[in-house]
Amino acid sequence: EHFGVFNAQYELNRQSFQNEAEYPSPKTFRQASEFVEKHHREDNWFLFVDSCDPHEPFDVPDDFEEDYNDSYDGKPFNWPKYAACDDMPEDAVKHIRKQYAKNLTMADKWLGKFLNKLDEHGMWEDTMVILIADHGHMLGEHMFMGKNYMPAYNEVFHIPMMIHMPGQTGQKRIEAITQNIDLFPTLLEYFGVSTDTCPDKLHGRSLLPLLNGSVHKVRDTALYGVFGRQVNITDGRYTYFRSAVREDNLP
Repeated sequence: EHFGVFNAQYELNRQSFQNEAEYPSPKTFRQASEFVEKHHREDNWFLFVDSCDPHEPFDVPDDFEEDYNDSYDGKPFNWPKYAACDDMPEDAVKHIRKQYAKNLTMADKWLGKFLNKLDEHGMWEDTMVILIADHGHMLGEHMFMGKNYMPAYNEVFHIPMMIHMPGQTGQKRIEAITQNIDLFPTLLEYFGVSTDTCPDKLHGRSLLPLLNGSVHKVRDTALYGVFGRQVNITDGRYTYFRSAVREDNLP
């Protein structure tokens, strides 16, 4: 018996993980570090690292050092279903949140090892580093588990973006509305690639003017949502949720 999803193949797979370094996100960051070690002397390379974690199943080694005071002793639960959780025991909800925290902590630890590799080779002086996410994950908020089938709440759609620019001094928080689609034109401009031949195909806006302080916003509003479900627009303070006209949302 278990809560949420139980995947027999995954349970078999994880038996082959001999230590923490063989879990998916540690393995990914380790290989990213090896790439930097091999290519750090080269110019104008681009590395995209998708750690996947934190992602279900929220799994870490049994001896993982961070237990977050988790005394849960109920049914196995590390992979939530995408469904309402109003009938789920409170201790199970607290447990899955702690499992998520452990999974996040493990990914953060190995991200740190990757960033240490940039330190080791003095790469911050001439390397742009961008940290983003694709979406959040409901862990009982609004009585939901999972993502992208419920209304577009902030827990899923208000995501982090952190950018290090070579030559920047100090730190600042920018309140402008940005979206992940802005990264493509930002990188093109940063590397001096012209977008004149395809301006009608770029929906994003370069963030370089935001980063250098020459403008305070790149758009007034942002459209977001899930294809075939709600569509939303926000000005950064208010959000308008627009549901489908018909329940089946056809045609």
